Amino acid sequence: MFLKVVIFALLLSSVSSAIISCDKCQAFLQDIASDLGDQAKTATLHQLDDAVQKACNAEFGELEGAICKTELKSYEPQLLQGLQAGQSPQQMCTEGQFC
Repeated sequence: MFLKVVIFALLLSSVSSAIISCDKCQAFLQDIASDLGDQAKTATLHQLDDAVQKACNAEFGELEGAICKTELKSYEPQLLQGLQAGQSPQQMCTEGQFC
């Protein structure tokens, strides 16, 4: 059991590091904005959540994708606000202190 916890912690650490890098943040937000398309400025939290899930699933496997979704979930209200304000991925990542 201890080994499983250690492995999970290492996976979480590596996925978190990948998600919070500036380049990765911008790429994710670009994928999300592209998925939402013209609806980005009027998107709902539910639509954003769907787009986040798609981006995480596209980038990672099942376990890592679940961690990705969990990590990004806490940022969804800020992401939605940024998208609705027409902010670029670079602006949002900088504001979120990922860049």
